[in-house]
Amino acid sequence: MAQEGCLNNMKSMTGFGEAKGKIANKLKFRIEIRSVNNRFFNLKMALPEALNKHEGEIEKLIREYIHRGSINFSLRLDAEPDKHLSINRQLIRNYYQELKRIQTLLGLKREISFESLINLPCILEMPDAKSGYLGNKEWNYIYNVIRTALVNLSSMREREGNRLKKALQKNLQKIFVILNKIEKQIPYVRDNYETSFRKKLKSILDNNLPMITKPSEKISDKISLFDLERNLAFEIATFSQRADINEEIQRLKSHLKEVSATLDENQEIGKKLDFIAQEMLREINTIGSKSNDTQITYSVILLKSEIEKIKEQVQNIE
Repeated sequence: MAQEGCLNNMKSMTGFGEAKGKIANKLKFRIEIRSVNNRFFNLKMALPEALNKHEGEIEKLIREYIHRGSINFSLRLDAEPDKHLSINRQLIRNYYQELKRIQTLLGLKREISFESLINLPCILEMPDAKSGYLGNKEWNYIYNVIRTALVNLSSMREREGNRLKKALQKNLQKIFVILNKIEKQIPYVRDNYETSFRKKLKSILDNNLPMITKPSEKISDKISLFDLERNLAFEIATFSQRADINEEIQRLKSHLKEVSATLDENQEIGKKLDFIAQEMLREINTIGSKSNDTQITYSVILLKSEIEKIKEQVQNIE
């Protein structure tokens, strides 16, 4: 029953939930639950002594709503301020006697006032909160109020998750646009390299070799124009193979589609998205290392910026 509706939407690990209640014996209580991002489930509880025996049940209930993150859970019991108070007579007597001894030891003559004694720790007691006993009826009521606080927390985490989802979708769209620009630039990379290589080669030949006009014309210790063209074609083909980034682009697009589909899954997706983001960054780094084109290099920088944004955002997704 508790899990219904808990995983309908992507959740942020950041959230706050609270709830209050009062049981029949005039004992008021307040529940606060705070959560932030963490790779694992890390729960810290602050409970009154009367509820320590229910710690396991509370943790089990929390795990139904929260699966990952650092959670701080606190439950405070308070008796009515004007009722159910009593003075711990033995303790105030002990305080008084000990203070008198210190007073004599130090030679102090100032009287010990009632106001100073009544404000000492544990003098005023709240019997209901201190008794250490709550019946099943009271505990069941508190349990349901804890559930209410968890529902409130879960609702906030879902709202934060929806905002993260929209931000991630914008990042994905930007990456698709940048990848399309890179793909359009690929055909020009080979042509630009060939033009540049021919210019460099021509400069070398002009400065070091006599002009060769026919493929069959030979010069001692030189190569023919035919061999030159063949070697040039081999060099360009080798460059094209070494600089081919089509495979990386297709893998990157596949990762983007997987991220987009994962955002709609009704389960914990934070760790999965973090892994995919790492894989995307690896493909982008490969594209950058292969690229010998200024425009593609600039696009790679933009891609890395978007991936870093994604990595930062997914750290806060359950």
